[in-house]
Amino acid sequence: MSQRTGYSRNISDSDDEEDTQQPLAISPKKTPKSSKRAAESHTETPRPKRGKIAKRNTLLWEYFEYTENLDVVKCTANASCLALIKRPQGSTSGMRAHLEKRHPVQYLAYVAKTEQALKDKVCKFEMYLM
Repeated sequence: MSQRTGYSRNISDSDDEEDTQQPLAISPKKTPKSSKRAAESHTETPRPKRGKIAKRNTLLWEYFEYTENLDVVKCTANASCLALIKRPQGSTSGMRAHLEKRHPVQYLAYVAKTEQALKDKVCKFEMYLM
């Protein structure tokens, strides 16, 4: 029974010759080709996360604000709430869930405002169709 190693077996046609082991060739890590500057400054250390400030299309932003790390927001619904909410890929579902569980009065106000905004959009659309 043979064990797997980092070597390749050289198989010959005759059984008289001994098997020789040769190290596998390891390809060097490639540098990015996007620009000369990027290739020259390529390092092994990870870059810090750079979130992006997206357009605030939801009424949830009345109760949250950005922190220094753009992937995390701070709850401002209540002065005593010190919650920091992660926003992977810019999602607002964690913000909504926090508001619903920890601040039910503000959550009901958010739901009412959202429903009213939706009704207003429907009315504008119906007027457009007439």
